Amino acid sequence: MKQEVSKVFESHRLKRTIEANKKIVNFLDVTFDLTSGSYKPYMKPNNKLLYVHRQSNHPPALLKNIPDNINKSLTSISSSKEVFDAAITPYQKAIDESGYNFKLTYNPEANQTTRNRKNRKRNIKCYNPSMGRKRKDKHQKKVSRHRRQMFPPKPPSAQDLQSTYP
Repeated sequence: MKQEVSKVFESHRLKRTIEANKKIVNFLDVTFDLTSGSYKPYMKPNNKLLYVHRQSNHPPALLKNIPDNINKSLTSISSSKEVFDAAITPYQKAIDESGYNFKLTYNPEANQTTRNRKNRKRNIKCYNPSMGRKRKDKHQKKVSRHRRQMFPPKPPSAQDLQSTYP
C-alpha cells in the first residue's frame, strides 16, 4: 500500500513526508497537542498576516465582518482562554495595522450559535405568452395558420385523402 501511494505521488511529481509517533502535530492553522488534548493557533515562522484595509474599496459588509470573523476563527481553534490570549498578539497587530478599531476577545459561545433559518417557499411564476386567437403578432399568425393547415380541426375523410393524393 505504501509503495502504491509513493508511485502515485511520484507520477504527479509531488513530494510527501510521513512522520510517525509525534505528540504535537501542526495541521493547517492549528497545533494539536495529543498528550494533553489541547489545540492552539499555528502560524508558520516567517508568515506575515495581512488583512484588507478598512478604507479599501470593498463592500462595507465585508469590511465590517473581517475582524469579527478573525475573532471567531481564533476562538474556534483555541482550546482555552489562556491559549487564546497567548496567540492573539500577531493577529491583533495585523488588525490594528489594517485600520480596524477592534479588540480580539475569547468568546466560545459565539461559535456555538446555530442558525434557525426557515426555508421559505419559493414563489415561482412562469410567463407563457398567449396563444389565443386575439393575439395579433405576425409570427404567431403564421404559426397558427401553419398549424391549422397541418392539423385541421376535423380529421380528413377518406375521400379528401384520395382527392389530395391520387
